[in-house]
Amino acid sequence: EAKKIWPGNHKVYFKQNPNNIFKLEELADKLTSTCSVEDIGFGREAIRSPILQWTQEKNHRITDGYDFEPKYHPQPPGTLHASNNSEGADTEAVNVSSAEENGDQPVEHDVNKMSDKRSAKIVLLVAFNANCYDNLSVKKSLVPLAKHLSVKTRGLGKYDMAIPIAKELIKQEYITSKENEKQLNYNGIKRND
Repeated sequence: EAKKIWPGNHKVYFKQNPNNIFKLEELADKLTSTCSVEDIGFGREAIRSPILQWTQEKNHRITDGYDFEPKYHPQPPGTLHASNNSEGADTEAVNVSSAEENGDQPVEHDVNKMSDKRSAKIVLLVAFNANCYDNLSVKKSLVPLAKHLSVKTRGLGKYDMAIPIAKELIKQEYITSKENEKQLNYNGIKRND
C-alpha cells in the first residue's frame, strides 16, 4: 500500500511535508481497520511503525543509487523449439527480433561479436530451462557448464560470464535458432516459454 502512495524515486520526508504526515495517518487508519489485533497489542502504532521503516529504507536505497523506476520494459517473447545435436544431447532453438524491434542494441550477425547481456542471459535460461537468471547458481550451474564447454570464466562475475558461455553454447550448437544463421541478430535474442 505504501508503494502506491509514495511511488518512484522521490524521497519521503515527514517533518518537512505535512501532506506526507496526513497520508501516513490515513494509511495507518485504513490498515488498522483490517489488520489490527488488539488482543495481542497489535494496533495502530504497530501498523504505523513498519510503514515508517519502509520509507526510511526507501530513502537510504535512493541515496545509495537504487532506482525504483524500471528503465526498460521486457520485450514480447519469441519462440523456442527443441531439437537434437550430433552428440544426442537436447538443444533449444531461440527466435530473435529484427533490427526494427530492437533498436537500442546494434544488429550483430556474428556470434563472436555478441555483446548484449540480456541476449546472453536468455540463451542460458533456455539451456537450463530456468525462468530467472538470478535462480542460476554460479558454483552449481554456470561454472560446471563453462568447464564442459572449455570456456575460461575465472575472475568473472555471474553476469559477466553470461556472454562467453552463451557464445560457446551457440558455437557448439547446443542452442540453435529457427531462423537463418545469416539473418540472426545475436544482440536481440528473445524467449517464449
